[in-house]
Amino acid sequence: MMINAIKEVAPEYPDVVFMWGDGAEKLATNAGSYHERIYEAQYLTGIVAGNMTKTDKIAFVAAVPSPQVIITINAFAKGAASSNPSA
Repeated sequence: MMINAIKEVAPEYPDVVFMWGDGAEKLATNAGSYHERIYEAQYLTGIVAGNMTKTDKIAFVAAVPSPQVIITINAFAKGAASSNPSA
């Protein structure tokens, strides 16, 4: 896994900056994390899902409950509710 590699290698190369996506844990002083703005697209997909459902039921499949995943779930749910409050 990338996180384990960064934890192991980053201290050995203090002049190199290591970055990884969707991280919440501080791995080293020369390591950081970044997040894409996927929540904006998830909001829009929620609107589409809210408009498309015929039963007012919608599912969202997600990975581990990291902060970024929770943000996207919330954005999707808000989008769905904005177009179909019954969903």
